[in-house]
Amino acid sequence: MMESRIQSNLGSTSNKSIEYLALNCRKHSAVLTNFGAIGDGKPSNTKAFREAISKLTPLAADGGVQLIVPPGSWLTGSFNLTSHFTLFIQQGATILASQDESEYPMIPPLPSYGDARFTGLVYGSNLTDVVITEVTLINTQSAIRIKTAIGRGGYIKDIFARRFTMKTMKYVFWMTGSYKLHPVGGFDPKALPEISNIHYRDMTAENVTISAKLEGIKNGPFTGLCMSSVTIALSPDPKKLQWNCTDVSGVTSRVTPEPCSLLPDKRTTMDSDCDFPTDKIPIESVVLNKCYA
Repeated sequence: MMESRIQSNLGSTSNKSIEYLALNCRKHSAVLTNFGAIGDGKPSNTKAFREAISKLTPLAADGGVQLIVPPGSWLTGSFNLTSHFTLFIQQGATILASQDESEYPMIPPLPSYGDARFTGLVYGSNLTDVVITEVTLINTQSAIRIKTAIGRGGYIKDIFARRFTMKTMKYVFWMTGSYKLHPVGGFDPKALPEISNIHYRDMTAENVTISAKLEGIKNGPFTGLCMSSVTIALSPDPKKLQWNCTDVSGVTSRVTPEPCSLLPDKRTTMDSDCDFPTDKIPIESVVLNKCYA
């Protein structure tokens, strides 16, 4: 079941190699269709994903493993990743999340969440050396979400996000200060969170219903927001109010549609984009290997 060939169409194979750049080339590869998966978007492929990863896992320590998802629409519920693993999603392949709750096992609640929760579509814990390639996220409720509430305290600050491509969603920017109360006793119910210095830059989005819903806290506004070079294309039936802003402050530059008055356009030149850290992070010095599967 492990081979270095790809299945280019259902029912046939191709000897053409996949070439890609990666930190580590994987010694063992498998194709999702080898495990009975059907890529027409209709039957569930949860069993195929889980079986494929289960078969690959024992080989992971021997040079790493890779599961190739070929072009097609692959309906599936939750599946767990493994260490030293690459989920290679080929161009033209789409992973569709099953709407059947039974395909998402329940897992213990987080201390700050309180309730039991379903596993995510692609899930893993205590993993190392995991890569997911060729990803475009579509049909999401929101692209970028920050949520908190009075009583939760803490902070979300000095966040820098850029170079996003987003397709089909309700909100692009969604920030709320009226999320759930803290689920654990013994906290200060009046504690105000600090939300500050959040910078977004170089982003495009299409088929959007609402550009932004930014809801701060009356006595603890969200401050230091900055957005620059953001282009949002609206859906055929967008909401009339595109920027719903309360208790926030900041600036914008070259953002469309025009933001709310709480985020005035005060930057007009290319050299006055939202500030980003200039020091290099270690990943920027990494040399990638040319790999084949």
